[in-house]
Amino acid sequence: MDVGVVVRDAHGHVVPGLQREDFQVVDDGKERAITSFAVDTARARPRPAAPEKGTAQPEPSAPAPTNPQRPPRFVVLFFDDADTNTGDLTHAQIAARRFVKEGLTPGDRVAIMTSSSAHTLDFTSDTAKMVDTIGRLKAHLRVPESGLASCPRVTPYQAYLISVKMDGVALKAAVDEAYACAELDPPPTLQYKGVQMNPMIQNVKGQADQTWDRVRVISESTLDAVDFGVEYLGKMPGTHLMVLVSSGFLAGAMERHQDRVVDHALRAGVVINSLDAKGLYSEAPARPPSEQVMLATKMPISTFVFDNISVNGRLDEIALPMATLAAGTGGLFFRNNNDLDLAFRELGIEPEITYHLGFSPGDVAADGKYHKLKVRLAGASSLTIQARPGYFAPDRAPAPDKKAPADDGRAKIDRALRSEEIVTGFPASVSVKTATAVTVTANVDVTQLRFLQQEGRRVQRLTFVTALLDAQGNVAAAKEGTMELALTDATFARMALSGLNANLSVEAPPGTYRLREVIQEALDGRITTSLQTVRIP
Repeated sequence: MDVGVVVRDAHGHVVPGLQREDFQVVDDGKERAITSFAVDTARARPRPAAPEKGTAQPEPSAPAPTNPQRPPRFVVLFFDDADTNTGDLTHAQIAARRFVKEGLTPGDRVAIMTSSSAHTLDFTSDTAKMVDTIGRLKAHLRVPESGLASCPRVTPYQAYLISVKMDGVALKAAVDEAYACAELDPPPTLQYKGVQMNPMIQNVKGQADQTWDRVRVISESTLDAVDFGVEYLGKMPGTHLMVLVSSGFLAGAMERHQDRVVDHALRAGVVINSLDAKGLYSEAPARPPSEQVMLATKMPISTFVFDNISVNGRLDEIALPMATLAAGTGGLFFRNNNDLDLAFRELGIEPEITYHLGFSPGDVAADGKYHKLKVRLAGASSLTIQARPGYFAPDRAPAPDKKAPADDGRAKIDRALRSEEIVTGFPASVSVKTATAVTVTANVDVTQLRFLQQEGRRVQRLTFVTALLDAQGNVAAAKEGTMELALTDATFARMALSGLNANLSVEAPPGTYRLREVIQEALDGRITTSLQTVRIP
């Protein structure tokens, strides 16, 4: 078993000169003898030469040859565009472009992914493509930071406290504000605990539930996208690093989902470094003037107090999933610093020195269980150690290729139906004809799908779901269809030119609906969605 270790001082600088006897490795509480020790120095990063005056800028040269004994490094820059506002994303883009131009080493391959699956780039060493893709990223916030309604204002964090944490202070603040919006005084005997039939309380709880439901779907989609990036990265033949860039997102009550992402990353040897795109963030407790004028009277004391005391709790809560993913995979979490150039250098550049500690887990049972690892320095030390937090014991027998459980795929489809997120996991177009029924034709670009090869055929399965949503977001009608593909070379060649068509018809009473189309391919679990308005005469 080989464990890569980076040791840093209080200023974040890598510490050189350490020897085997300086380290200890503890495996599930049992100290292991270090049987091998090596020091790995980073590949030198070429410095671009400044062109002389009056000369044309030379074309970028091909990457310098790398050490054949050293595995290549694959890096995914993952931008959480579903939870990051335009200002934060812009600052991160500036630093990211500088990083890919100046911070990569020869042989590095970089892919760019996003929560919304927009503007992604497959692994490449072409810096120009990286810069162009990063520059085209846009924020896709689906829930405003102020919530879904202006008066009373129930923010996503406040909705989380009311719906999940049953927080009485958050509920009272929102209910008192609702009365103020209606220019009414709350009844003096009003109780906020227990089951209450007060219509104002029920309305506020309904608003909070609706807000939290939408936030939860978006956060689960973000975790799914990170998980897909981990799977994609883990298939590459080398070392694996993901840099997750986000302003933060609410993932309370999604601990199992986060654990699943960490589990997949550990099995695939993927380290996730997280970057808080907010930087050194100071949020004023007072609301913007545009929100204050929504109140017909002055803000209630309980609402003002809640706005003040909840600021730090919100910042900690939205940072928690980023910290969890980093800590669980042996990565770093960079936050509370406006120097995003420094952030990308610390999180994305290959460490100057990595110590490799080898030990033999010969007495470990072949049961596939997870073992916690702890690497520490002999004697007291103020130095920081970065290393993988654990490993999985081998299974008794080689496991077959694992596919995502059917319920995981079903859950992804259900979340996609409830969401308004436009996801483009693979290219597809949707056309609609309306009469007494709505007929949907989905055209899928089969050249962008992965197929299994079985008996000379390309095998894949596609699931199509068409749903009509009413004005309240409820499903008025829906239909699902599945296509099992086993394509010969000739059929695939024909479909590569025309695309694969699938038709579904849905009947519903006359009216105006939102048409939600969800398409999922089975091998990688990728999803493509569309949303449009249709009218049945």
